[in-house]
Order: sequence, then C-alpha cells, then structure tokens
Amino acid sequence: MKRIAFLFLFVFTTTLLFSAHNFTINEETSTTVSLGDDLELYFEYESIGNTASMSILIDVPVIDTSDLDFIQGDLIDGGPFDSTPVDGVFQGSITAFWQPPAGIPLLLTVIDEDIAAEATVTFEALNSTFSISGNISQESDYGFDLPLYPALINVLYNTDIYDFEGLNFEGGIDEWMTFFEDRYLISEVNSFLGNYTVAIPDSIADVPCIVMPISLLDFEATHTSPDPYFDLFNGTVSNIDFLYTLPDGIFSGVVMDGEGSPITGAVIDVYCEELNESAFSYSDSAGEFSLPLHNGTYSLMVAAWEYEPYLSEFTLNNQDVYLDIYLEAVSNDNEDIHLVSSLEVSTYPNPFSESLKISVKSSAKELTSLKVYNLKGQLVKTISTSGMNLQNYSWDGKDDNNKVVANGIYYLRIKQDREIVNKKILLIK
Repeated sequence: MKRIAFLFLFVFTTTLLFSAHNFTINEETSTTVSLGDDLELYFEYESIGNTASMSILIDVPVIDTSDLDFIQGDLIDGGPFDSTPVDGVFQGSITAFWQPPAGIPLLLTVIDEDIAAEATVTFEALNSTFSISGNISQESDYGFDLPLYPALINVLYNTDIYDFEGLNFEGGIDEWMTFFEDRYLISEVNSFLGNYTVAIPDSIADVPCIVMPISLLDFEATHTSPDPYFDLFNGTVSNIDFLYTLPDGIFSGVVMDGEGSPITGAVIDVYCEELNESAFSYSDSAGEFSLPLHNGTYSLMVAAWEYEPYLSEFTLNNQDVYLDIYLEAVSNDNEDIHLVSSLEVSTYPNPFSESLKISVKSSAKELTSLKVYNLKGQLVKTISTSGMNLQNYSWDGKDDNNKVVANGIYYLRIKQDREIVNKKILLIK
C-alpha cells in the first residue's frame, strides 16, 4: 500500500529559464478557481509542430518541494490535448483536480526548447461540512513519540486502491487528466503539534478516500513510513493518525548488470506477509538503494527495463541486510523482433480467492508468454496465450500439475516480444 504514496510523487530536477511563451490559465498568468473547475491553458510554441513538457507542483514554504513534480507530461502541437491544429499554438482544458494547502498556489510550468514559462493557480477554500483529521508523529529513542512537523497530508478523494489497476503513471498527461475527471487530490500541511484537518467535498455520501502523509522521513533511512489509510467517509472523521516508526534494520545494496555496471532506476519491491507491510525504492545513479524495515521475512522483486526480474527472499532480524543484485538482460534470439510499447495489463480482483481475471491489451496478434512464478522464482503455471489483440485470461490458483497452490504472493509475468510486464498478485483462500 505504501507504494501509492510514492506513485503520486515523481522526482524531477528542472531548471527554469523564464521567457515569453505567453502562457496563461483562464487568460491570466495567475488565477483563482475552485476545486473541479476547468482550467483553460494557452501558450505559444517556439516553433510550429513542437512538443512541450508541462509540470505541475506545489510550493510549500515549510517543505522543500522544489524537486517534486506531481505530473510531468508532453503537450504536442495539434496533439490529442490541443484543441487547435498544428499551428504553433496550444489551447486545451484540464480539470482543477489538486487542492493545495491553504494559501499555497499550484505551479504549472511549460518547457519548450529549454525555455520555460510559469503560471499559478490559487484555490478558494472548500465550503464543506466533511473533514478528516488526526495526528502525524514519529517514534523516538527517548521512549515516547514526538510530533512530526512539517508533513504534507494527502487525501485521494473518490478513489480506492483498485482504481490504480491498469493506470500507467508514466503515460501522457491525457491519461492523468482522464483519471482525475471525477477524482481529486486534496493536500494540507499539519501543525507544530503534528495535528492536521483536511476538508473534503460533501457532494458524495460514503465516498472512498485514501489518506496518506508525506514528509522528509519518507526519503530518509531513519524511519519506516506508515501505510496509507483507506475507508468510506461520510461527514467528519477524526483520529486518523500516522506514526513513523524506528526500523529494526536497513535493507540496502547495489543493482548491477552482468558486467557489474550499476543499473539506475531499478524498482526494489519488498513485502512481509506476517507483518502485511510493503515498501519499495529505486536504485540511484550508482545502482544503490536503501530501505528501513521491521524484523521479518520479506519477498523481494527487483525489476528494470530490458532485464529479467530478480526474485528472492531475505530475513531481517535486528541487523542490517546488504545484497549485491545482478540482473540478467532479456534474451532475444530473433533479430527481427521489434520493441513494442503498447502492452497494457490489468488484474482483478487482487487479492483473489477463486479466480484471477487477467486482461491484456496489445498491438501484437499474440503474446510471447504469460507465466506465474512463486517468491522463490520457480515457475508455477504457464497460461496459454493464443488469441487476438484484446485478450482475457484467468488463473484458478492451480499449478501446471492441476494442484491448488498455497496462499501467498505470486508474480505474473507477461511477455510480448522484448517488452515485459510484471504484476504482483495475492492468493487468499
């Protein structure tokens, strides 16, 4: 679950060179709107037919968010989001889906040919009787918990965990806007005592919400981050508290290829079934990663583009664990195979008890393979992949010998030519 918090904070370093793009929102360089209003964007490209990138972030004075872009995507002259033809001008509309903390503007930046322009959006306070409140604290070495300040509390409004199935967080900005047509992200900063209150719209009764904190401790190896909180909200709800706990040890290492060169951006995903805790990280430019964890036995999956997934287990018992992880490149014996970039996979329900539905959408006529592996990396089930573009499959929780497998975590590996998608699935009978 903790991964959801980080799916909504992608790290980019952007140098802003301000210039005249004539970038406006609702015909102004600074405008005030309400949550859910339409934002009419206008700017001029440096050249006809260009592609500009747009980033969206908030500028919280007490939290360094300068390197935290919530969204960064491409805006193509005459593309699907541009209401005008290829004419050197962009005109398009997006929903005001992100309510920043009170008094904090939303910053939108467009960059074209390394030249950038910025516009700001300020939001009116929500007129609502619904709210979520609680406290954010951190475990200390002194035997008592301390208030954690500052922390950003985020509420994903009208959203549950299954809404993320099939959503490509590295996709274009049009996919983000489709996702947020009827969902909102509402943020607030807590107080010196760690307390917070977030107002949410009261237009929907029993609305599903995911509540989660973000602080500097999420990016340090000093504490383990709390899981997000999910529930149906209807009215004022209090005592939704979050505690950053001291770890029992640090799981760290280096991700490398077969020649010992570091792999940047590999996903390190761990899960402890006995604790029902998960965490993940990315390898840096040196291939290094670090995760603070509690004692327990963890399943480990390390994945990177064009490499076979690495599956293993490790146990943390009041001491640090270090691993050198070597990934094998995806083998390709067919020189005529071309890279495919349109493989989309969704699973439902997950966790499942009787049957897992697998929907695969691809531009190829057939998949190369669809297989299920256990935590030890052993092949459990090979699923037949004959069919046309939109393919629907299922797994009944049985192995290739038609025997029911044990409850637990498995990995679904879908391969189409050289493109691979890995999905973690949970079987609970």
